[in-house]
Amino acid sequence: MLEDVRHVWVWGWLMVAAGINGRALAPLGQSGLQIRQLADRVGLELVGAVDLTTRGDFEQSLTPLVSQGSDVHLDMSRLVFSDVAAAAVLVAAAHALPEGRRLVLHRPPETLRRTLELLWPELPTMEVAA
Repeated sequence: MLEDVRHVWVWGWLMVAAGINGRALAPLGQSGLQIRQLADRVGLELVGAVDLTTRGDFEQSLTPLVSQGSDVHLDMSRLVFSDVAAAAVLVAAAHALPEGRRLVLHRPPETLRRTLELLWPELPTMEVAA
């Protein structure tokens, strides 16, 4: 059984990606974060981890979407880790949105949800969707 578990080191963090017969369930990119454009609306799908080391990639991908004319959606259902750096990027993007537009977080990790509730409890331009 132990030979079926793959350990992946990402910038000093040990992330365990359970694999069956050598196939990782959530393969990670070189930086530990995969970012994909959503096909059906303006937004991104995040896979992996957003932390201090991947913050730049996340911010670079999110910033151009904020200037577009619609709400920005983030599918976070496959995000396995996020820290305060991720929350700071989200808050900056939410503050940059024009009135009437929202940053919609779909299924963010519970730790990120709690961080946002504790540090930024009233952001009218950010919505958390379960």
